[in-house]
Amino acid sequence: MYRAAGPRVVSPTCWTYGILMDCCTRACRPDLALAYFGLLLRTGSGFSIVALNNLLKSLCEAKRTDEALDVLLHRMPELGCVPDVVSYNILLKSFCDNGNSQRACELLQMMAEKGAVCSPDVVTYTTVIDGLFKEGKVAKAFDLLNEMMQQGISPNLVTYNCSIDALCKARAMDNAKIVLRQMVHKGIQPNIRTYNSLMYGHGKNKDARDVFDTIAVKGQKPDIVSYLIMLDGYATEGCFVDMMDFFNLMLADGKMDDAMEIFNRMIVEGVAPNRATYYCLIQGFITHGGFLKAKELVFEMMNK
Repeated sequence: MYRAAGPRVVSPTCWTYGILMDCCTRACRPDLALAYFGLLLRTGSGFSIVALNNLLKSLCEAKRTDEALDVLLHRMPELGCVPDVVSYNILLKSFCDNGNSQRACELLQMMAEKGAVCSPDVVTYTTVIDGLFKEGKVAKAFDLLNEMMQQGISPNLVTYNCSIDALCKARAMDNAKIVLRQMVHKGIQPNIRTYNSLMYGHGKNKDARDVFDTIAVKGQKPDIVSYLIMLDGYATEGCFVDMMDFFNLMLADGKMDDAMEIFNRMIVEGVAPNRATYYCLIQGFITHGGFLKAKELVFEMMNK
């Protein structure tokens, strides 16, 4: 299109470049996205909000967040393209992903001020709340959650899940249950991620089993993470009979490939599998006729 522009071929527009830049950012190639933006500049055909938002994404992906902030606050208005809430959310996510929740809060405050270019939405607040929780700033995250509701913006499932997950990882189960009650009161039903977080938070407590049993009662199906949390808890306690019962439940759902995926992920992340872990996998492969794989795991276990 670029080289054959003429009467018979439609010339690429700013929207064309915006789509190309989006493809590049999705493919984790911010360098190519920035190159396409350079081509767009040379055409002099103007800018679209899509192209400029993808420029922000590319700069953030390339760890050039300060440049992205300058584009958002100064260059976009100069180019006659007013940033939208998506533009701000891109920067907020980058700040939070890089552990800069304080800068995210400052940018959010700028959005919330009277007369601001655009107002924050549920995604905006959820992004910053999640960032605060991940940095252990629980009180500040709760304050922002309350501020969000005072602004008339209702938290969604993602907001509640990120809050409950962070609290459960911190073993702040009382606060996690308070958020869960608020969630249900608002008419938002927990999903499998909610239940998995609660099981993880209870750890070796028998309440984890109660949460697992609740999943089926609520008409949902446990996933591989649900089984892994329970298996890990039983293995840690030395309750091998209960552990095998759970592993057999997992096998009944046909989850051997998933079980191996989790097993390999454990090794990559530096979590050493113990004898019980190998026993579960070996038993599973034998049950499903995978004798060669079972034999391979036996030798691997002996070598370790």
